[in-house]
Amino acid sequence: MADISAARTGRRLFGEPRVEEAGPGVHVARAFDLGNVIKIATREGPVIVDTASARASAAAARDALAEASPGEPRYVVYTHCHNDHTSGAVALVADATAEVVAHAALPALTERDHGCLGAWTARHRAHQRGRPSEDPFPDRGYVPPTTTFERELDIEVGGLTLHLEHTEGETRDHLLVWVPETRVLLPGDLVYPAFPNLSTPAVGPRPIPGWIRSIERFLELGAEHLVPSHGPPVSGAEAVTEVLTTYRDAIQHVWDAALRAIDEGVEVNEAARSIRLPERLRAHPWLREVYGTVNWGVRAVYDLVTGWYDLSPASLDPHPRARRDAAIVEVASADRLVERATAALEDDDPQLALELADVVLRTDPHHVGANRVTADACRRLRDRSTSINQRGFYHSGLVRARERLAAAGAAP
Repeated sequence: MADISAARTGRRLFGEPRVEEAGPGVHVARAFDLGNVIKIATREGPVIVDTASARASAAAARDALAEASPGEPRYVVYTHCHNDHTSGAVALVADATAEVVAHAALPALTERDHGCLGAWTARHRAHQRGRPSEDPFPDRGYVPPTTTFERELDIEVGGLTLHLEHTEGETRDHLLVWVPETRVLLPGDLVYPAFPNLSTPAVGPRPIPGWIRSIERFLELGAEHLVPSHGPPVSGAEAVTEVLTTYRDAIQHVWDAALRAIDEGVEVNEAARSIRLPERLRAHPWLREVYGTVNWGVRAVYDLVTGWYDLSPASLDPHPRARRDAAIVEVASADRLVERATAALEDDDPQLALELADVVLRTDPHHVGANRVTADACRRLRDRSTSINQRGFYHSGLVRARERLAAAGAAP
């Protein structure tokens, strides 16, 4: 079940589920799910910001938060449309809830991901989780917003002002929550303790310049408490400023370096493998490549700025890859390609092995040797990956190769 998977992944990444005080009147439920559930107390009832990815984990977070901060939520706010922030809402919206609030673009983005592109979303999310045959959303409990806004919205509740402001980055509908009376800033998914996911495979590039502008807006606010929707809260104006500045600098470095590479005619794969953060950023605990990666960030800049054509005439109107790969197999033979892929594994180059085996599999999906190479290469790449997304995608590749071997009656 996806809710159990999310809860287990939350514990593995963040430790045991717990509620932490994150600022004056603010409590955060951490590790009940991939995302935090945040509760802001007011005299007229609390406000919930983000709702986890499933009913069960949201209910567990709700009950734990009730002990530290009682009361049914007066408002529920979504920072953005991603499933791990919206799909536990059924367990959190109560009779006392006056409004569910989001940016105006959230309903359409949610409909795209779970409506017209629902099959694709489920397929790539399942692969990302490393469980390609499972439904990634079996416990979804999304509640549509009742109030939306375009640029800014102030909610006055129980002596506090909740200032909501459009700050794109992780998504185009993203928003911040700022409580000026207590100087508490909720940045949603624009800051978390990992290098930012500037481009998730199968989703596309995020609005990177907008992400940089959003963090600069955070810095203007002068927050004393930073309460992200993933990871731990940060308190102290100096500590908050240091985290935000470092985060902005890392994104800016990748953006600038990739633009220079584009201008110099560096091919995207070469740029992605060569551009690195400077040591002072690479060593920062909030920039570990455990979620996004610099490699994917560089690719995101290329995708965002240059589009799909790389100025090679062969790329202008290409055949489907299966046709090209069939021609390669005709010349080289499937067995010779698998032999070369196996040699690549022996040379500890699982990426080359995977690419060569993929040529064979596009012409013969059940080729035993190619599937064995693929399984081994995916296992090695998975075990070397620091990013949870990379590990999930490689594990899905391993699972699929083993399934094809089983269908062919061959041992893994």
